[in-house]
Amino acid sequence: MRNLMLIKNREHIISNKQLKKIIHKLGAEFQPAVLVVCENRKELLEYFVAVPYLISSLLDISLWMGKTEGFYLERGDIVVIFTYSQADDGDDLHSHQLYSIHALLHELYHRSVSDQQLQLSDCQEECEADRFATKFINKKSRFISKVMNWEDEWSMWEEE
Repeated sequence: MRNLMLIKNREHIISNKQLKKIIHKLGAEFQPAVLVVCENRKELLEYFVAVPYLISSLLDISLWMGKTEGFYLERGDIVVIFTYSQADDGDDLHSHQLYSIHALLHELYHRSVSDQQLQLSDCQEECEADRFATKFINKKSRFISKVMNWEDEWSMWEEE
């Protein structure tokens, strides 16, 4: 696995150590050069202005409305996760973390297949990324619970 992965993260929702363990479990082909975790909208300005080609992303209203859970930029090999966008069960931190991990895995899937010549529509690729993330969480439930210091194992289901 590549040694250097720059992580921009306040670590209130998920720690850098936890992120690294999850990515390490996936394998080297999933590790991006940069991982950005935005816990609130203010961080959009802070993190995105620092990277010139991310500035135009600030015009995307879905980022400000909390409709985007994450994205992968091949240029710069950057994965961005928006933990403030995660659908959670009220103030339940574990649920919030689970959905954030799902978004991370979803975007890491996009990263892992970005150099492959897949002939999938955008919708098909999104469905594949969701299936990948859900399957990983369900198969590695015990591992994730241990990494996250959860008492219980959590699972996810596919949305139709």
